[in-house]
Amino acid sequence: MLHVLLPLATALANVSTPVALPVQKGKLAPPPGLVAIEGGPTKIGSPVKYVEDIGKQNETLFGNLVRETPQHEVRLDDYFLMVTEVTNEQYAAFVKATGARPPEHWAAKLIDEASAEFLRKQGEEAQKAKEEGRPAPEKQKFVRAEWWRKNWEGKPWQIPKGKETHPVVYVDYRDAVAYARWAGLRLMSEFEFQRAGRGRGDTLYPWGNDTDATRSVTLELKLGGREVRPAEPYRVASLQGGKTPQGIYDLCGNVWEWTSSPYSPFPGYKDLQITVGNGKQERRIDGLTRWDANQRVLVGGCFQLGLVAARLTTRRGIERYEATDSVGFRCASSGTAGVDLSAQILRDDLPIEKRPEGSQFDGTKTFAIDRWTSEPGTAQTILEEGKPPVPVPSYAVITGYDHVTFVPAVEIDATSVIGFGDITKQKGPQPIGILATTKTLVQPALERGTYVVSYRAKGELANKPAAAPEKEKPADAKGIFQDAQPKPVVEKLPEGFDINFDALIFYSTEGEPKGWMPAPDFSYARPTEPKATVIAAKRQYSVAKDGGMTERKEEDATLLTLSLNAWVRVSNKGFTFQLPLYLKPGEIGSDWRMR
Repeated sequence: MLHVLLPLATALANVSTPVALPVQKGKLAPPPGLVAIEGGPTKIGSPVKYVEDIGKQNETLFGNLVRETPQHEVRLDDYFLMVTEVTNEQYAAFVKATGARPPEHWAAKLIDEASAEFLRKQGEEAQKAKEEGRPAPEKQKFVRAEWWRKNWEGKPWQIPKGKETHPVVYVDYRDAVAYARWAGLRLMSEFEFQRAGRGRGDTLYPWGNDTDATRSVTLELKLGGREVRPAEPYRVASLQGGKTPQGIYDLCGNVWEWTSSPYSPFPGYKDLQITVGNGKQERRIDGLTRWDANQRVLVGGCFQLGLVAARLTTRRGIERYEATDSVGFRCASSGTAGVDLSAQILRDDLPIEKRPEGSQFDGTKTFAIDRWTSEPGTAQTILEEGKPPVPVPSYAVITGYDHVTFVPAVEIDATSVIGFGDITKQKGPQPIGILATTKTLVQPALERGTYVVSYRAKGELANKPAAAPEKEKPADAKGIFQDAQPKPVVEKLPEGFDINFDALIFYSTEGEPKGWMPAPDFSYARPTEPKATVIAAKRQYSVAKDGGMTERKEEDATLLTLSLNAWVRVSNKGFTFQLPLYLKPGEIGSDWRMR
């Protein structure tokens, strides 16, 4: 049977006995596993004098410390940050849900076997060459990471026993970004990292300025009064002494953490030089840094380094493809719903080269509703000496993330609804925004994904291609073609499209039409605060029958209505409209975050 969608006006007019669903409003609750961090003016980096003084005490560190200068101030918005580094069990939920490549240490036994087989075959080839009087082939090195990247698909894996709540390692930048997006989060910036540990101050560590070796997992770690030299990362939240007032663990030491920050100099950076030694032993040391904005900044140091290399201001540049046993990550989230996701959509789903010609979108004006599913996880900590371990406060394993997000178009070249319609007659459908959703929509019928939403006024195009284009007239003496006509507009329209309706057309990120609906009413006015309304409703549709007849039916549905804006070039003006979206019953409820 073929389901035929009714025109929007008919569908809305026949919503029977709508029932409002409760939604969360007001200040955003943090995502699972994250806590709120207050923004504000934040001191970033280290003063030049501090770096010079430390450099004179430890020459080998000077070149690394220089990259932290000069100290400067950055104003940050409120945000949320994970209380621990991402653990193996948290990352495993992502791998299971998406089929992503597991970290190589989750398949250590398998890789060991592959390495042994590689060496066995290489030995056999060398022996055969010797027997035949030939030179032995040049020995090749078995690279574990490279083998795993080529052969991981379909191979068994498991988290090493007892390491479920250790930081996940052997993840490169792309892995970390992929997890963050799947989890509805993003990577933190190095500025947010410092804010989480310093707050309004400028201390070296979350606990102050003293080099207390009992508070972080570094090479100098002391437990029970004796020195411990860690050979690997510890489970998260092992040490209470390094916890911040907000309950964030392990900012310094344990594993390096990826950030989204490019490895670039701070504003006002200058190469430094110090003089060490006396008399004939006096010499100058240059602190030179080779910057590379394609690299990303790692922060926090790790278990392989001493405390002086695991401060809040420590920054190290690294290639985005690198993955080692000492590099992990933690995630952050902005205090405004949709802002993080819109940046990912515009960067990954719809980069500039994929966008309709002349279109512009503003991620800061994004409107989104979302929700997470999560489990408590198994991470534990000891809050008081001598007391049994308890679950790490605020820790959680994210198991899924759902959202409906709208990124509005801006700089629309129209000053009235009629004028906007005239533009579509001349140029074809014009974008009013980007709709991204993890939910399948029933009406319009769209799979989960990202779509460009474009408006088209009813009727034929004013400049559509002719059925049989005429031959061009010859050019005149100046080389100008006579009676030159504007290039015809070729528009892509979805199957079953009716040009007798003002319409919204939904295009894939590849520019293919995937669905349409009669356009809602547009108002040319000052933009209003976006909002979402969710009701349980009846959706009416028609079913085609034999003999050209149709039968009208109805079914239970969830009606999500988004009150939205698109901006025009005129300051503080735009088009306001409502976008009704039908989903299956119960798809959106009280566990969603809504403004």
